[in-house]
Amino acid sequence: MLIAGYILLVSACGLDACDALPVTPEVMPKETCEQWITLIHEKRPNHVLMCLPVNQD
Repeated sequence: MLIAGYILLVSACGLDACDALPVTPEVMPKETCEQWITLIHEKRPNHVLMCLPVNQD
């Protein structure tokens, strides 16, 4: 299983169990995804954001 990159997701329920929604449709390197989280947290510090890997399959 090869990782193609990462997508940025936001959780509408915070840390509760619910489906996260994609913020961007692009697959990006992990560092870029983490930079987006940092930038968004500057304006929206309470948003629960995460970078999750995407497989090439």
